[in-house]
Amino acid sequence: MKRLLLIVFITVVYTVSLFSLTWETADLTMSFNWQYNAQIGTEPEGKYPSVVKFTIGSSVFADWDGTRGGLFFYPAGWFSWNIEDVYKGIARPCPEEAIDSMKVLGLMLDAPLGYAFKAGNWDLGLQGGLSLYFRFPLWTAQEGTAEPADLWKAYYGKAEFLYLNFSFWASFPVAEKMDFLFGIRYYQPFSGFWTEVSAMHGVQTGLFGSVRFALKPRNNPEKNNTAD
Repeated sequence: MKRLLLIVFITVVYTVSLFSLTWETADLTMSFNWQYNAQIGTEPEGKYPSVVKFTIGSSVFADWDGTRGGLFFYPAGWFSWNIEDVYKGIARPCPEEAIDSMKVLGLMLDAPLGYAFKAGNWDLGLQGGLSLYFRFPLWTAQEGTAEPADLWKAYYGKAEFLYLNFSFWASFPVAEKMDFLFGIRYYQPFSGFWTEVSAMHGVQTGLFGSVRFALKPRNNPEKNNTAD
């Protein structure tokens, strides 16, 4: 019931907030994410090393008044390639040679709200919100013993797909309708609060860079006032 109420509350907040948006830019993004693998249980086989993975994705940037600075909505999606198994009902990254591993396609969908600050030609942004991390088991290791049903149950039966995200980024113009953006992001899974594993298990933090393309002419009040 707590999980359902959380989802309903977040859905209502986002629905109310997204009226009258102005879609400003579209981004292409690459990142390197470090994912923490916590100890599961007390046995030695309950711990694998943490992993670093490469991700690619895209996002769109929207605000409510069409000017630089202020509140914004910044939905995004990115893909990752993972090798995972299930130990004591908990999904985790594992070495490729693990006999019970599977190749897994990951899709993280972000829906953050944030606030942007102007600093000369730079824009600085702080944001946070809900993320949904969908994972799709595709095939097992050669002569592997993994059961896809075990991963599906871990991902969705225990709501391991629910995350909270936070990011800080900075962007600057490199052309008339193009910016470069870089930043750091953090993902905190909710599932650690109701499963028998550390709340830090599955935490991801990463460095990312984006090329941002304007979807319409820039609205720059300072330039307009100078021209007048």
